[in-house]
Amino acid sequence: MPIYPSKEEVLDAVNNMVFDKNMKILSKKLWLTKAHIDNHGKRLYYFLGLLLLDNPVFSFTKIDFGTKYYYDSKHDILGIDENNPSLVSTLHEMCHKLYGHDELTAQSKAVAIFKKVFPEVYDKCHFEGHMLKLNKCSKSPPEQ
Repeated sequence: MPIYPSKEEVLDAVNNMVFDKNMKILSKKLWLTKAHIDNHGKRLYYFLGLLLLDNPVFSFTKIDFGTKYYYDSKHDILGIDENNPSLVSTLHEMCHKLYGHDELTAQSKAVAIFKKVFPEVYDKCHFEGHMLKLNKCSKSPPEQ
């Protein structure tokens, strides 16, 4: 069972974060979604497509569109909860692939990337434990 960091640990790491090459690539690809897509769920899938098209570092043996987020390092599988699309959760699992199993590293890098690319959305979020969540009143209405 993983030991999850506190909000304070995540924020301290985010505030002292130095972006490495992989974080810069993730930020750049995520920034491209900002210009093209307004819907959070569609943005997630577009982001994944951009990454997987041209960068083998970020490719996975399989992407499992199911009901939970996870990274299976033994089989190189990225699990995506298609019922709850989340850029931060996806970045978190991708950071496990890039940086290992440490929860503080994965979460702080994911939050730092998200904060850099979407500062206006980040300001509408709060922490529940170690997880960054969008405030309920800030959610967009569902697409018709």
